[in-house]
Amino acid sequence: MTDFFSKTPNAFKIGICFDECLVDSIEYDEYDVKTDMVITDKRVII
Repeated sequence: MTDFFSKTPNAFKIGICFDECLVDSIEYDEYDVKTDMVITDKRVII
């Protein structure tokens, strides 16, 4: 997926998970890509 994001930097990125899997913060590295929106089974977070 790294090639996809480097070729389309303006792509709208959506993460999907169950609401109970959400956490307040998470460790990340330089190669991780931030999402623009998260959709759970209970809500949408923009």
